[in-house]
Amino acid sequence: MMFTIPWRRFNLTNAAVILGLAGLVWLFALQRAIIPRFGAAGYLDELFAICVVGIALVRLILGRWDKLDTFVYLSMLLLTIIGLVSNTCSGLLDNKFAIVIDIISTFKVILAFLWVKDIECDRDRVIRIAARIGRAVVVVMAVCMAVSLFKDIGMTSNPRYGMQSFRFVFNNAGNCSKFFYFLVPLLLADLKSGITQWKKATLVLACILWLLTLRSRAFSFVALLAVFAFLYFRGGGKKIPIRWYHVVLLGAVAVYFSWDKLIQYFMTSTQARGILLRYSIVTMMAYFPLGSGFGTYGSDIAATYYSPLYEQYGFRRFYGMGHGHTHYLNDNYWPMIFGQFGIFGTALMVGILGSIHKKIFISLKNDRYYLFAAVCAMAFLLLSSVASKSYSEFSSICIFLLLGLLVPRRGEQTELSGDKGKEE
Repeated sequence: MMFTIPWRRFNLTNAAVILGLAGLVWLFALQRAIIPRFGAAGYLDELFAICVVGIALVRLILGRWDKLDTFVYLSMLLLTIIGLVSNTCSGLLDNKFAIVIDIISTFKVILAFLWVKDIECDRDRVIRIAARIGRAVVVVMAVCMAVSLFKDIGMTSNPRYGMQSFRFVFNNAGNCSKFFYFLVPLLLADLKSGITQWKKATLVLACILWLLTLRSRAFSFVALLAVFAFLYFRGGGKKIPIRWYHVVLLGAVAVYFSWDKLIQYFMTSTQARGILLRYSIVTMMAYFPLGSGFGTYGSDIAATYYSPLYEQYGFRRFYGMGHGHTHYLNDNYWPMIFGQFGIFGTALMVGILGSIHKKIFISLKNDRYYLFAAVCAMAFLLLSSVASKSYSEFSSICIFLLLGLLVPRRGEQTELSGDKGKEE
C-alpha cells in the first residue's frame, strides 16, 4: 500500500503553535541552566512577561477574555494599586523602573497561566511532545549520573549523607531539585495518552534522580507523590474523590520528611528564612495595613537595591543577607507578600492563587490523569513556597504554562481519560 501524507489534515499554523508551545515550556524549564552560559537568557522571563501583559491588555480592551477570570484580573489590579500606594507612603523605593520590574515579577507566573490556557491548539499533542522531550532528558540525566559515580564530570556537588548531590547542568542541587517540580507532573500528565512500560520506567527513574539531589524537599515530595498515587489510583479504573483526610495525611507525610529542616529554618534565630518571616510580620505591622510597597522586602528588587529596611533590621549581620552577598534575602515567598502588601494584599494574593487552583480543579474533575498531574504540581509549589519564592521566580513559569495547557479552553470539555490511561 502506498504511503500518503494526509495533507488535508495538516495545518502549518497549528503545527507551529504546538511546537512553539512545547519549545517555550522547555525553554523556561531549562532557563536557569542556560543563564550561566548565555547571560542574556536571564531577561527571557521579563521579556515574556511584558509580551503577556500586552496580550492581556488587548484581550481586556476587546472583551476577549474568559469572564471567569475577572476576579483574578481585578485582584491583580487592586494589588498593584495597593503596592504603588504603599511605595508612595513608605518612601522606601522611588526608582520607577525597579518598581515596574517588581510588579512584573509578582504577576508573571499568573499571567503565563492566564495567557496559555486561552490559546487555541491541540493541548494533548503539546503535552505529548513535551513529555517525549522530558523522557529523553531523563535518560540523559541518568547516564550523566551513572558516569558521575565513577568520574567527576561536573554534575555533582555539596556532599550530603556521605555522597555527592546530583545537580546535572544546574548551578546547584537545589535548583536541579526544583526542575523536577515541572518534569514529574509533565510525565504524569502524559499517562493520559496511554500507559506503557517505557513511560512508567522513565517516571520512576525521574523520581530516583530527584532523590539523588539529596534535598529534603525531594525526599518529602517523592514520598508525598507515592502516598497520593496510592490513595488516588487505589480504585483501579475508577476515579477516587479527594477527601479532606487525604490532604491531612499528605500534609503529615510532608512534615515528617521535612521536620529537621523546618526546625532548622524557622525555629532558630540565625537562619535567613526564619529571619525573613519574623521581620515580615514586623514590616506588616509597621506599615499596616498596606505594607511597605513593591521592591522593599523579600523580593529580588529589594535585594538588588538593598532595601533600607534591611539596614534598619540589621540584616548585614547574617550570612547571605548583607551587602555583596544577598542570595538569602529572597529565599521564600510569603514573607515578601506579608511585608510588601500587608494584610489586604496578602488576602488578595491568597484569593488569586485560590481562584486559579479552584478553576483547575473544576476544569479537570473528569480528567483523571491531568487532574493528578495538576494537583501534584500545585502541591509542590504550595509546599515549596514556605522555603522558596516559588510563585514569583522565573523557574516556575514552565509549571504555570504546563498547568494552563492542562486546563481545557472555555467551552471545551475534557474527555474522560479512564480508558486511554489503561496500560498497553
